Amino acid sequence: MKPKFLYLHLYHYLCSRTTQVKTNMKEKAFTLRLYEDEIEALEELKKIGNEKTDSKIIRYVILRFKEVVDNLRIEQQKNHQLSQELSDIKEKVRAYNAAFNDLKII
Repeated sequence: MKPKFLYLHLYHYLCSRTTQVKTNMKEKAFTLRLYEDEIEALEELKKIGNEKTDSKIIRYVILRFKEVVDNLRIEQQKNHQLSQELSDIKEKVRAYNAAFNDLKII
């Protein structure tokens, strides 16, 4: 599959922590080659992020990547905890059924 070319200019902004004013702008330009499936994914991201241009959605993803990964880790921890609780409940139900069956025998 031959890649389609997408030319992007990404800007890296260094923000002041107190004033939240963008200062000291640096620019980094590069060429990004995307295959059709990657372009489709980019279009999907544009819909999710409510952005119209390729470079804006890529900036959006870069700036929010850490937040997304942090949220994913939190959800994975919750999932693991719920899985543990489910295993505990299943074990209690098995023990209850075994005790109930023992009572039937008597």
